[in-house]
Amino acid sequence: MFETLKSILLFLIVLFSVNIVAQTSEVVERASDNYSVIRNQEKSFGRKFLQGSGLVFRYEGISLAILYASPSSFSNWQKPTARNFRENMKRAFTYPPVIDNDKWYINYVGHPYQGVCTYNALRSQGSTMWQSSLFTIGHSFAWEYLIESGNEQTSF
Repeated sequence: MFETLKSILLFLIVLFSVNIVAQTSEVVERASDNYSVIRNQEKSFGRKFLQGSGLVFRYEGISLAILYASPSSFSNWQKPTARNFRENMKRAFTYPPVIDNDKWYINYVGHPYQGVCTYNALRSQGSTMWQSSLFTIGHSFAWEYLIESGNEQTSF
């Protein structure tokens, strides 16, 4: 029981830290006549992509640091050695993704929340639904195959 409460508390810390990072990247400015103006709306897609990626990589870095610092009962990650990390990365690219055994609050609250933050990193700058969706899919693949795959098998 205590382990579950401790895991939920760690999860909430991750969730709120991501929210704090997202709020520091201010994308809406107030104009003088009290209507919202979207920052970067007139900028190129490349500029929006770079700014959105910067935000996403910041909160993924914070999430990764918290997951490494948390006990393995929370993250389901064993602390890897350099050799295990390389073997896990190789396995990620040679075997198909699996259904992970994450806790329910990570799969049903954390993953959707991270997806929404990633999607809105571009959409809030005036990008189209398709651009934001492809951006989110790309960052999900990057997280699964480049960041997380050294610690566990890639998952759906």
